[in-house]
Order: sequence, then C-alpha cells, then structure tokens
Amino acid sequence: MLHLLFFYMYICRVISFLGDGILL
Repeated sequence: MLHLLFFYMYICRVISFLGDGILL
C-alpha cells in the first residue's frame, strides 16, 4: 500500500511541473 502513496506523490509532482510549464 505504501508504493501507492509514492506513486500518488509522483503524479502530483508531475502535474505541478506541467502546470508550471503551462503557466510559463
């Protein structure tokens, strides 16, 4: 179950990275 948490955190990081790219 712990690996799902890391996967979720990774997805959030990717989304925030893409969001910053779109804003810039």
